[in-house]
Amino acid sequence: MTMRRDLSLADRKVNTKPSKKVVVFDIDDIDRHFRESIALIQKQLDCVDAITKLDAVVAEEIIRSQIVALDSAFDFYLHEIIKFGIVEMYHQEDGFPQTKSYKKLLVPMRVLEQAVIQNDKDDWLKEWINEAYSWKPYMSYESFKEVCHLIDIGVGSVSAALYPRGNGIDPMQELKARIDNLYNHRNRIAHQSDRESEDATRCTITKEAVGDYICNIRRIVDEMSKQIREKQSDKGEPTSKE
Repeated sequence: MTMRRDLSLADRKVNTKPSKKVVVFDIDDIDRHFRESIALIQKQLDCVDAITKLDAVVAEEIIRSQIVALDSAFDFYLHEIIKFGIVEMYHQEDGFPQTKSYKKLLVPMRVLEQAVIQNDKDDWLKEWINEAYSWKPYMSYESFKEVCHLIDIGVGSVSAALYPRGNGIDPMQELKARIDNLYNHRNRIAHQSDRESEDATRCTITKEAVGDYICNIRRIVDEMSKQIREKQSDKGEPTSKE
């Protein structure tokens, strides 16, 4: 007896890909996460003097690790406010105008298909933001500017609040130098063991230099968070979107 093969087409399976829950924190939580990271960095830095008495070389390596950790904390903060800002602009919340950079975002068709399927939900958007932005570092000044332009943070306002003009100081150039100096130092540590590329000489490092880096990045983040909260105060009570 000949067996008949079933040649009928099975129903196409759709939406079988596991959905990842991407959380978008509000500015208070983002700021709190950043401060927690800074507190851990500062706590380790506070132990350096005691470690130096035991082993100065080990103490220097701890100091170097704090530079990498600091720039990572700054990078994480910037990634989180990208997610927060894009979602706010997508929902056209008052106080978060849709910027030119936002309007030029390129979203793949496969993502738009998910947007149509999900209708009034925004899970597709959060997943796309995470996918599109998670791979890129934002620790350089040029990348920092991209973030500010995307979510309508005034770079000039940040620089003016931190570095008053006078005595030959150009606030914008000072902001650029401070951010790029940390980023370049971080890269030299992470990729070159803090050695000069020309002759492999180990660069000197001090606890005070790291303290200055921490103070500067904290002030930049404080000003950015302040501007975001001012936008929220314009629209009323802040909301968290998860």
